[in-house]
Amino acid sequence: MTILTAFKNTFAFALSFGVVPWLERDAFLKVAGWNTLIEGLIFLTTIPMYMFGARLRKWTSQFEV
Repeated sequence: MTILTAFKNTFAFALSFGVVPWLERDAFLKVAGWNTLIEGLIFLTTIPMYMFGARLRKWTSQFEV
């Protein structure tokens, strides 16, 4: 849990550290467009997970971790 919190906080810092200069350099609409594209692509990964999730869970259950 500590590693997850550290990763989350590091990611949030890096994101805020990079987005502010990006907003100052480019316009808000350009930055918002890129963010929408990135989030949309991440969202589209849920379609294969929905379609093949049960099959993947069944396949990975045979492996011992």
